[in-house]
This record gives sequence, structure tokens and C-alpha cells, in this order.
Amino acid sequence: MKNIFLAFTLLFAVNTIAQEEINWMTLEEAVELQKTEPKKILMDAYTSWCGPCKLLDARTFTNQDLVAFVNEHYYAVKFDAEGNEEIDFKGKTYKNPSYDPAKSKKRNSAHELSRGLGIRAYPTLLFFDENAQLIAPVSGYKTPQQLELYLKMFQSNKHLEMKSQSEFDKYNKDFKAEFKNNAQNFLIVYYKSSCFTSLVKWEFSFFTSCCPFINIRFVIVTIRNNAFWV
Repeated sequence: MKNIFLAFTLLFAVNTIAQEEINWMTLEEAVELQKTEPKKILMDAYTSWCGPCKLLDARTFTNQDLVAFVNEHYYAVKFDAEGNEEIDFKGKTYKNPSYDPAKSKKRNSAHELSRGLGIRAYPTLLFFDENAQLIAPVSGYKTPQQLELYLKMFQSNKHLEMKSQSEFDKYNKDFKAEFKNNAQNFLIVYYKSSCFTSLVKWEFSFFTSCCPFINIRFVIVTIRNNAFWV
């Protein structure tokens, strides 16, 4: 039993401490940084109730290859598209005058900036050039590899060479994703008691339900009383 809980402790430590994160900031901060170090902006327009938005945070924005690329080439902005924050952008202050605090975790009124940027679905990822001019919105959940295509296309200005949908379709078809899938940790538990094996399964189920952001696989082999990492 002691070995099992020690293994869970190590599992939690490995998956949380070693993870690099995207350097999120406000839109105002990103625009100010562009003045001294020009980079494009990646904005994640989300809402508190949006399931795919949470999936994007848990599965895509934790991909270590993607995190490294975004931090190097973009200023990353989080924008609550139905939030109550006042945002200064392009000489104008955007608010959400119809915001209802009682609906902070539910569907709320759209932020003025959301309307101004033409956001109609969540999540929407918006790309801005080095002068904070909108390049294009990309709607819906994207895997790390799907988002990689847009990150690299806009960062390298390949989109400027595309004059038609067919040219983008060819780029999409020829694109070779290089971002690896998030590494999985494998915990192998050896124990000879079928009764105890059931207990271990339950403990693991409880652990993953509490910590769904951890991408792991659990394998039980009933051979001997031991636990170790591979």
C-alpha cells in the first residue's frame, strides 16, 4: 500500500513540476510589448461555460512543443469574451455594460471587444500582426498539431502568399506537423491479490477524476507486490 501511494505522489510531481506554461498576458500588455520587441499576438477568446475552451487549456495549451513555440514567437493573450473587464485597444475602451454578475459561470452578454472582433463562437483563436492588426480568427477546438499549422503559417507570413482557398488547401495538405503528443507516464503496479487490484483501480479512478489535466495511463499486472516506473 505504501508503494502505491508513493507512486501516486511521484506521478503528481512529475506531471506538475516539469511542465512549462504559456506566458499569458492582457491585450494591453501585449500591445505595449510590441513597441519594443515586435511579435505577433495570439488571443484565446473563451468563456467560463465553454467546454471546448477548457479542453483547449487542458490538452492543447499544455503541449510542450506548442508552449515553447508560442512563448518564442507570440505574445499570448487570454480574453474572456463574456467577461466584465475594461480593455483599452486602438484608442478605444471596450466594456460589457450588460454583464450580469449572477451569470458569471453561465452564458452572459458578449463583451464589446468580442463584438468588435466579430467573435461568434467559442473558443476562437485570433491572430494579430506585429502592429496589432487582426490577421484572421480561427474558431473551434484545435489539437496541438492542428493549431501548429496556423501558428507556423502566420508566424512565417506564409498566409500572405495565399491568394485563394485552393492555395490554403494545398498548404494544409502538404503541412507536416512536428509537435509531439504530450508525453504519457506509465505506472505499472504489480500485486498478486485480485482484491487489492480492485482497490488500486478505484484509487486511480479517483485520482484522475480529481486531476483530469494529467495525461497518464494506468496498467495493472497481478504478479508480485511491487511498484515502479518505466
